Amino acid sequence: VMGGPVIGRRDRWLVIRDFDTVEGYEQWASRHRKLADDAPTVRSGRGYHVYVMTQRRYTWRKLGGNAPGELIADRRHYACAPPSWHPSGRRYGWVAGSPVGMSDFPVIKLVESGLVTGCNPVQNTRIKCAQHH
Repeated sequence: VMGGPVIGRRDRWLVIRDFDTVEGYEQWASRHRKLADDAPTVRSGRGYHVYVMTQRRYTWRKLGGNAPGELIADRRHYACAPPSWHPSGRRYGWVAGSPVGMSDFPVIKLVESGLVTGCNPVQNTRIKCAQHH
């Protein structure tokens, strides 16, 4: 089980973008191919989890629209890591091999990554997001 900013350094925070559907992930990945190729990614029970690092602290946020899911980014929320089992009966698995060290997680600017549409960090602790259109 992995959580938000419990992994990393003071200037790096783990953020997991949980895509609830395969279609939502594929739409994002087709527009952000380099990040989709570089970021450690897990096939979950229903969709995908994309693991990245940010230089700002964010909080959990539910996301809707064409790419429903959530932003898992604080100590009160978690994502199951491979080889955990999803309630659907599917096993979580790394798409292209598991990360070995912190350098395997790309450091990104969250809004520019396309992982969350229309988001702005507020006081380094919160995130406000518009729903996907």
